[in-house]
Amino acid sequence: MYIDLQKYCLHPWYQIASFPQRYTRGCDFTRAIYTYTNNKIEVLNECFKFKNNTFIKYKNVHGTAESLNNINTRLKITFNILPFIKVEGLYYILDIVSDVDNQQYLYVLVGGPDKDSLWILSINTCIPKDIHDQFILKAKQLGYDTNKLEYDNFTKVIPNKLGLNKSECKVPIL
Repeated sequence: MYIDLQKYCLHPWYQIASFPQRYTRGCDFTRAIYTYTNNKIEVLNECFKFKNNTFIKYKNVHGTAESLNNINTRLKITFNILPFIKVEGLYYILDIVSDVDNQQYLYVLVGGPDKDSLWILSINTCIPKDIHDQFILKAKQLGYDTNKLEYDNFTKVIPNKLGLNKSECKVPIL
């Protein structure tokens, strides 16, 4: 599996589910925005609360990512928590699904090497059940405890990819 980083950074990624993370505690909805320029990846992770029928930005963190291998499945991400505090983490792309023309990535399974972090991400707020189940199986085979996954409040696992209803998968206005 080779990851085209420019293609990976084309769209925001919406968190469908993840292991609990300190920086997303209290969030109702989470997304990651990656920007690829000059062989560098800028990262913006944002989380939102839903109050009074609207999304309010609750927390965000900026960082950078760099590939650690020639197929771009292993990334080191450095987040700037405060000007003088940086946190590093490893981000392994475990599985990825493209559209039928292979023009864009649609869904991705990401985990940490120590098995204490796992994310299911989508370029919209839904994931078809068959792809969700494929990711769960893959994560279990790799030794991740998928019972620890927590699902975002505004994302859905839908019956199947042929029945993808765009109205169900609208990205909220943020």
